[in-house]
Amino acid sequence: MRPQTLITLVVVLGSGLFAGLASYQVMTRGANENAGKVAVLVALKPIKRGDALELGKNYGERFVEETLVNEDVLSAKPETVKELSEKKYVAQYTIREKAMLQKSQVAPASMGVIEQKLDKAGSRAIAVPISTHRAVAGFIKPGARVDLLWIPNVGAKRECRSMLQNVEVLAVDLDPQLQSSQTGKEVRMITFLADRENSMRIALARNSG
Repeated sequence: MRPQTLITLVVVLGSGLFAGLASYQVMTRGANENAGKVAVLVALKPIKRGDALELGKNYGERFVEETLVNEDVLSAKPETVKELSEKKYVAQYTIREKAMLQKSQVAPASMGVIEQKLDKAGSRAIAVPISTHRAVAGFIKPGARVDLLWIPNVGAKRECRSMLQNVEVLAVDLDPQLQSSQTGKEVRMITFLADRENSMRIALARNSG
């Protein structure tokens, strides 16, 4: 092998090794930057009430500190994005630019059925985060009427109290038209219909029980 050929091979191999190291450093740096963070959905620009949610146009994905995320924030999981698209979700309130999307801020376009009920004088919708085992194993459906029990997180003695009876369920996980099913589903949020006084009682219990 001629000296010139050997030098060329060394240069090529060296360039390849450098490119490989550079790529590894970029990947490592990206992984370190997202350590302790979770992917959520955020508004790419201000979204007005009634605007349809469109991926890449008015909302997208961003990594944020896990400590900033609560149960109401929409994650960037593929199934979540798919649901937002298939059910044609719209904003129920104005969402400012760069704000994390909240479950309580969006709803399917078919949510009009709820708005009709809210048109009644004094009616209000109030959402409550809830675990599946507390939601009758996920068998609660929109339109059902339930009794609400409250266990306050104050004092040494904890006891279950009956708070409200015959409260109408507006939506389960923001779906007002959940199909009837013989099997339960995982539940994270239930929206109730209540008058002003009872909605305040539910809000108080939600934050202290």
